Amino acid sequence: MFRLRAAFVGIAAFLICTSVARVLPAGAAPNTWTTLTVSPAATNDGSALASPGSGDTLYAMRGASTTNFYGYSVSLNSWTTLTAVPAAACVGGALVGTGADTLFALPGNSTTAFYRYLISSNSWSAMTAITAAVWAGGSLVYVPGDTIFAFIGGGVTSFSMYSISGNSWVARAAAPATIDNGASLVYPGSGDYIYATAGNTNANLYRYSISGNSWSTLASAPATFATGSRMA
Repeated sequence: MFRLRAAFVGIAAFLICTSVARVLPAGAAPNTWTTLTVSPAATNDGSALASPGSGDTLYAMRGASTTNFYGYSVSLNSWTTLTAVPAAACVGGALVGTGADTLFALPGNSTTAFYRYLISSNSWSAMTAITAAVWAGGSLVYVPGDTIFAFIGGGVTSFSMYSISGNSWVARAAAPATIDNGASLVYPGSGDYIYATAGNTNANLYRYSISGNSWSTLASAPATFATGSRMA
């Protein structure tokens, strides 16, 4: 089954399933969707979409047990095939941008593989493996500075932190619920908190204190989170 992935450029939101759509920015009809150029191939489990935080291009792993990797130009509404991911992305695949030239990826698929992609050279490098095999619910979030946080997924509560400069992982306080399909992590851009959903038909919203290494449970969502859900 397909996964829904989201990325933001300015005030426009982009989603990927088997095609890409966006919420139109200011000046266009409000609260509407527009279907854009279809991605080069159908996406499936392990697909992921990310923005490096600036520039005109979004980046996408196709998933579907393939290594396909694409760039999407917002201004041109067109796709480009880029250097393939070093390992096939499938269930639990995740992608995150950490600055103008860098993205990091978990291909998932019950592996511990973790990779860095350099936009300027269109090249991948293997980084230190994550602490356990990544499966359904695998997620990444970047906190500006030096850190990426990750859910392992697969029905466990593991939560890990990666130092970009140190190329190293450390375990952090376990999530308050098991993580599975539909889990996600989001950082609002400033402050001490990361927000999370656990997926697995759980409606709770959770908040993680970076400085305190602790979790709290917030108000429940109006419905449960499951396969295909995503926060952004």
